[in-house]
Amino acid sequence: MNKRETDASTPKLRSKRTDPRAVARRRRQIINFLIGLSQTEATVLLSPERRGDLLNLARDLLNFGLAKPHKEVPRAKRIEATAFIIRQAPDRFQGVIASLRKLLSAIADGKEFLWELGEKSLILDAGALKSGDPTNPSIYFWPITSLEQSVMIGAMLELASAEGAMVRRCVRHVCGRVFLAARPKQVFCTRQCASAAVFERYKENLGEEEYRAKHREVMRRWSRKKRYQAVKQRKHAMQHGTQAKRR
Repeated sequence: MNKRETDASTPKLRSKRTDPRAVARRRRQIINFLIGLSQTEATVLLSPERRGDLLNLARDLLNFGLAKPHKEVPRAKRIEATAFIIRQAPDRFQGVIASLRKLLSAIADGKEFLWELGEKSLILDAGALKSGDPTNPSIYFWPITSLEQSVMIGAMLELASAEGAMVRRCVRHVCGRVFLAARPKQVFCTRQCASAAVFERYKENLGEEEYRAKHREVMRRWSRKKRYQAVKQRKHAMQHGTQAKRR
């Protein structure tokens, strides 16, 4: 490759790293991964029949920069080493999941999250974050000495952003699931929850007795319609059977 080709390709490589849309897209991927991780259990990951899940988790932790990499070690060895750390201390990793769950809940509810790190503590103010002040915690130069620190510090850095401010809790009272909103006005985690909430609101406004009466009437109409269709089908079958005999 000559110098001209190298110079021409360099801006493309840089643009991928600095493109705001690409950065936001990757950050959303990381946040969705963190939400999924917070909803799992370490004991499930360590079951013998799900060994692949543990290796996939270790790979994702490394890919998303949430585990401390050893660049001099081959990629496959790094994945095995990360999985080994989790396998050797499942209780500690369950503590990471629990802390991550509290962090995401605090952001979804717009509260303050405090995480103890040795003699120091990190604070992420989700209220300020959601009001448009995504201030990152001052942890860039702190030495990372464990997987727990690597995951939690990485998570706080990713969540202290405009994308992190989109972490919400489903407003449907029987759900309450933490999710990453795709739109500024999204308040339900899925379309199913949105539809169920509309129905529940309709039922509540109508009243229990009136709803039951309407439901009974709808079921009666549906039953009459089904009986009419069954009779019509029998008549149709009988007519065709008579015509076949005449032939």
